[in-house]
Amino acid sequence: MKMLREHYYSFLALILDILLINLALLLALLIHFEGAITVEHIQALSYTALLSSVVRVGTLAGYGLYRCPWRYPADLGAAIRIAKAVLTSSLLIVVILFVYPSLYGKKTLGLSGLYYPGPVFIIESLLCFLLIGISRFIPRILQTLRKKEKEGTKRVLIVGAGEAGEMLVHEMVDRPEFGYHPIGLVDDHRPMQGMRIHSVPVIGTIKDVPRLVEEKKADMVAIAIPSMGSDRSKQIYEMCRRSKVALMILPRIENPTEKFIRLSRLRNIQPEDLLLREESTVDIEEIASYLGGKTVMVTGAGGSIGSELCRQVAMFGPEKLLLLGRGENSIYQIMMELSETYPYLSLRPIIADIRDKPRIERLIEKYRPDIIFHAAAHKHVPLMELQPEEAIKNNVLGTKNLAEAACKYGVSRFVMTSSDKAVNPTNIMGASKRICELILQSKKEETKFVSVRFGNVLGSRGSVVPLFKKQIADGGPVTVTHPEITRYFMTIPEAVQLVLQAGGMYQNGQTFMLDMGSPVKVIDLAKTMIQLAGLEPEEDIKIEFTGLRPGEKLYEELLTASEGLKATKHHKILIGQPDVVNRDKLEKDIKILGTLAEQMKTEALIAKVAEIVPEYRPSRRHQDLGVVEESPLAA
Repeated sequence: MKMLREHYYSFLALILDILLINLALLLALLIHFEGAITVEHIQALSYTALLSSVVRVGTLAGYGLYRCPWRYPADLGAAIRIAKAVLTSSLLIVVILFVYPSLYGKKTLGLSGLYYPGPVFIIESLLCFLLIGISRFIPRILQTLRKKEKEGTKRVLIVGAGEAGEMLVHEMVDRPEFGYHPIGLVDDHRPMQGMRIHSVPVIGTIKDVPRLVEEKKADMVAIAIPSMGSDRSKQIYEMCRRSKVALMILPRIENPTEKFIRLSRLRNIQPEDLLLREESTVDIEEIASYLGGKTVMVTGAGGSIGSELCRQVAMFGPEKLLLLGRGENSIYQIMMELSETYPYLSLRPIIADIRDKPRIERLIEKYRPDIIFHAAAHKHVPLMELQPEEAIKNNVLGTKNLAEAACKYGVSRFVMTSSDKAVNPTNIMGASKRICELILQSKKEETKFVSVRFGNVLGSRGSVVPLFKKQIADGGPVTVTHPEITRYFMTIPEAVQLVLQAGGMYQNGQTFMLDMGSPVKVIDLAKTMIQLAGLEPEEDIKIEFTGLRPGEKLYEELLTASEGLKATKHHKILIGQPDVVNRDKLEKDIKILGTLAEQMKTEALIAKVAEIVPEYRPSRRHQDLGVVEESPLAA
């Protein structure tokens, strides 16, 4: 039934176009001859009408104008296709009349054997374009004229009159079913003041938001500046909070190859929106040059960082993507997501444990990856303090297994994600990651080894944000370990973009540091999240301090004392001076670590870690950790 209805509307559009094409011919003659049309003119018109109708309708069909029924509002793309169709059909008519003039009679009224003068073609073509174009845009015009603010529609004040703001206004006007009615835009760019975007006026600057919310009775403010930094976002958030108006945001486009803004992406403001720094840019061509057409392996592919690595690597067209992880459910989920998004990408899900050296060697021998992104690691500080042997076996020995197999089977690049907790570590997790960095620095083979060190990522499984959300939903209290504790924060997509960029700037054994911006007080994050839930800290939700957990520091660092910083061509990626590593001694020490971990000799294990990483300061005697009372899930 629906198909018959669509054919019906297409047929109506075709009949209308035939009428308009003939009307254009008649009007062109009237205009050219200033209304003085003779019998010969009418005869010439009748000769050409059939030809014009057939050619123009056929060309319109060729450009797909009848696959988009006219009852649906046309857009700029349809106007361009109409223009192309009219121009193409005009050229075809001219060619036909030149080649076969005798087919349409002997008398001519114009030059070169044409049945009417050449200027008539120009006038007729323009009229054809205008008449057909107007017919296609009538539904849109009527829709705009009839559009009324329906009950329940939200009155929206839009921040940003740039490209994203224009797209947002266009979709709100064009898609009333979403329930948004744009009442105005604000923009700090002075030349925009007083201008109209799709009939919606620019009525002020950002500082005018509180006044305009009240004057225009806005139900919602929408930020349409995806590149906006956290300082500006916080300013607007505070304005909206005081004005008691909802705030939504178009988040920045994390996919470096995506260019379009969609209304469906508009969402409530999140904590990460208030923590973002200046937007990162990456060299897409450089990344594509070393990932495109290559076999890429991602370890820990089901984790927060690993799965995002898979998503972003997939965008650059690798020949094959190997998804290696220990958890079958998480690997299955990322495999299904990528299969749907990239149906032609060759994916290989691999369930394996990086601690299983023979298995890892066989896999790398079989698939011969060109590049390995190593994101598999135990990262939860309190849990690793309780099980230091697992941190060593998984992080240290697993990395060693992968690195050795990479060298043995000619992997071109090996990029490991590290942590700021590896700097002057006070916990076994950070110390284990520091040993991993030393392992990569010790390698002198053809494989290029790189470590990329960064801080906390928002939205990861171990992030404090999901915990705070749950505590707020449960009515509190929100638990923070110390009033002065600070952390560096970065979104997962941004961190992964920079990891991919660093992978293309490799220097063997180097440790890259990502510029994490300014540290954020965790208590400030907690207060912001409470306020985003529409509540007030201490009044509606209490904040409790639980004390530092085992291995936890008040602040994190990105450099050790021996590392100096050197700039790279990317302003958010820095290089640390590598340590001089005694390779033979390190290998012997790691072998001893493995033995101590297997034998569960915790005290000796911690002592050996402290010997390998002299800056490591254990938080307490780990042999007593079995009776630690603090919950490992405390914030």
